[in-house]
Amino acid sequence: MTEPKLPSEQVNYSYIDNDYPETYPLDLPLVIMSVEESRHYSISGPDALEEWASSASRGFGYLRLGKEKRRFALSVFHQFHCLRLIRKALDGTYDAGTKGHVQHCLTYLRQMILCHPDLTLEPADIITRDKEVYRSGGNHICRDWSKVYEMMNDNFESSI
Repeated sequence: MTEPKLPSEQVNYSYIDNDYPETYPLDLPLVIMSVEESRHYSISGPDALEEWASSASRGFGYLRLGKEKRRFALSVFHQFHCLRLIRKALDGTYDAGTKGHVQHCLTYLRQMILCHPDLTLEPADIITRDKEVYRSGGNHICRDWSKVYEMMNDNFESSI
């Protein structure tokens, strides 16, 4: 196995066969995200489908890279796809085809959580805390995901 290249290393890739980087080379600044309870992104309800759909990017999480405009999926949008599928299954759409896909998604999300462990300390009062009064949890240090959406929009526009 070759050593993965860091995003800061400038390398020209052809994006043909195995000539592409392990990760998309996008420098993301750090941001603070306050975790809080929300009435948005529910499992069911009149706005659930639309709110969950808003997590998709233009191009549905796919990039076109290189001279040949080879198609790649960006992992963060694969993860969002899995959350949307699990939400759909919890809302009652759970046929035989969905079952295998949900199994893949649970395994994939588990592996992604292990791959990027968040070590933020959270008070262990989630069951007893009054979420109507104390809606906020801890602050987490995250990468600026808005830059990812900007890049995806730019890539989509340049691929048309």
